Amino acid sequence: MSKSLRLTAAALLLMLLAACSCSEDEYYERLDQNAANPSYSQSVSQTDPTASAPADSSWSAAAPTFKTGRYSMVSANSTEQTLNGTDGSAYTRSDQEYDYDLDITAGADGSIRCVYTFTRITWMYVENDQSYTFDTNNPDAKDSDTAMYYDLIGKSFTVSVDPAMNVTGITGVSEIIAAYPDTAQLISEDNLLAIAKDIFYSLPNTFAYRTSWNLNQAGIDTTFTLMQHRDGEFAADIVGAELPLPPDSYDQSTGFTTKYSEIGRLSGTLRMNDTDRAVQSFSYRQTSRGQLVSANASYDFDVVVSSSCRITRKA
Repeated sequence: MSKSLRLTAAALLLMLLAACSCSEDEYYERLDQNAANPSYSQSVSQTDPTASAPADSSWSAAAPTFKTGRYSMVSANSTEQTLNGTDGSAYTRSDQEYDYDLDITAGADGSIRCVYTFTRITWMYVENDQSYTFDTNNPDAKDSDTAMYYDLIGKSFTVSVDPAMNVTGITGVSEIIAAYPDTAQLISEDNLLAIAKDIFYSLPNTFAYRTSWNLNQAGIDTTFTLMQHRDGEFAADIVGAELPLPPDSYDQSTGFTTKYSEIGRLSGTLRMNDTDRAVQSFSYRQTSRGQLVSANASYDFDVVVSSSCRITRKA
């Protein structure tokens, strides 16, 4: 079974999943599930507005704002795929993490200027019982294949945000690529703008229990619903829209057709400091199932794509 075959289903799902920029190891379960959050007095259904609210649901507070300061951000994405078929099974997992320093300047008019500086890149790839790891903190790992990662370390780009929290521009990316052309395989203005838009967007002026807002990321609608304000932190459920099953697709290079039987809804949690909006973490994932079918073989696949982010303020 070829490596390209094993990655086919994961690659297709990545096209469907809105790319979230940021990551931590922990995946947060839905806040409205009592088992995942035992501090709640009772479980509350997202789909039942008449359900009893938890004991801490009477709070109301101003939405947090961005502050001028320096921060660290850890951003990661993971794709895990399992195949079971007529001639065996296979397992692959790919984890990538990008670390940044953020230098945020908040203007008096509410505008934002944020300078992102690459500080570290790590990557892990697992294929069945074999694994490969890479870390730019290890200078001995630099070679002709990995030099592009090292070339990014210490380089910066700048994102501009207007007072309405619209990301209005990005500078510095073309200069990085001009100086180090191979980095174009890793970065572009579009994917770095997507990272910024996961952090900089408009919010309701006042936060309260079940206050919600929507984002459209890569064409996918995502709803954030506040469920908790405790210990100086807001917490919100993240729920993606239901997606239709994509049509069957044929890959001429492998001879396999991908047939989806299930696309799960994106789900996760956002946690945000109640006074400094940049201090936050979010994590979400999405699953899919289906079959890879050719004239001579078929495989059932399960794919989990996850993405998350943690931002902390530097002293």
